[in-house]
Amino acid sequence: MSLPGVGAIEIRPVTMQDEAVVFQVYQQCEDFLALGPESRASLGMVRKDITEAERSGGRFCGIFAANGSIMGVVTFLSSHFEGDPEKAFLSLIMIARPYRHKGVGTFVIQTIENEIRKNPDVAAIVSAVQVNNPEARRFWEKNGYHVVSKPDVQPDQTTTVRLEKRLRSNDLRDQMPMSESLTSWPTEVHLVRASLTPPAQLRELFLELGDGETGFFGTPVGRGEMSPAEYVQSCINGTDPAKLKPGLVPQTVFWIVDRSDTAVGMVRVRHCLNDKLLHCGGHIGFFVRPAWRGQGYAKLALRMALGELRKLGEKRALLTVREDNAASIQTIRACGGVLENTVGDKDGRRTMRFWIDLDKISHACQDTAFAPP
Repeated sequence: MSLPGVGAIEIRPVTMQDEAVVFQVYQQCEDFLALGPESRASLGMVRKDITEAERSGGRFCGIFAANGSIMGVVTFLSSHFEGDPEKAFLSLIMIARPYRHKGVGTFVIQTIENEIRKNPDVAAIVSAVQVNNPEARRFWEKNGYHVVSKPDVQPDQTTTVRLEKRLRSNDLRDQMPMSESLTSWPTEVHLVRASLTPPAQLRELFLELGDGETGFFGTPVGRGEMSPAEYVQSCINGTDPAKLKPGLVPQTVFWIVDRSDTAVGMVRVRHCLNDKLLHCGGHIGFFVRPAWRGQGYAKLALRMALGELRKLGEKRALLTVREDNAASIQTIRACGGVLENTVGDKDGRRTMRFWIDLDKISHACQDTAFAPP
């Protein structure tokens, strides 16, 4: 098998004896892993995935170039997915960074599909993507797969949607995407954890935020102190306590992204509070670009951020807001905020302190921490 511009490609099963080679791919794909519960590659992760494939009767395969170097991995079950002899399952495909955007992923999927089609009993191939990975969803849809489920929270706390491609059908409706009513909630906004794969207009977001607005701190990009790439890396590092400056707490930064994969705002979720944040700052801060205000983006983003904080084990969320910021006050109240008091900051401004009971946030908030694009 050969791909123009790339050369010969071999897809072959790998075992535990190949774990060191497979680990190279996982290291090259930490931008993808960062979207899930374990952001760093490990041999334990490789062993777990190989074991799970073997346990389910599937095949864990390496994707190799003509010179023997590994280009990626793919895992699939050729039939009897969830006990159904008519369904196959493509559960994982990861392409190492040097081989991306060269058609390797599509080539591999088509090759495996041709292998699966040899079984006349198989009528459909199923896959799944995390809802915070719009690039992956576009990849599957480009290859003829359609979303067939609502977002579903998995045991590892990732939220996924299921996709399906029909190989044969007597009903043309089986080849069409699911109804708009099933895909439409909530499709207008999702949160994307800061990673090395930025959404569109991220630089514009930084520049519009500038040095900050109404209590939401700006970024070094807006002040001309860092490039966008440098700041994104600092956001990624911000989740690691070992990489923080004294006096700072770990925080996760999310981009608020619309269905066109455009960055329309950002959210900071602090994992805990110190004395300074307890007085003024709180757990969560959010910012929406001016052109997208008044459309519900802030409310949806805050609800999803509350779900993320709850996953960290917090029982209550503190949000602080300046007394003159009517729009944010309304958003916080709409998400269950209860005013405790109003305090003064070092500049003499009045700041309102709201608490939200995370045990009372809606089931939807928890299950759609990342809404589909």
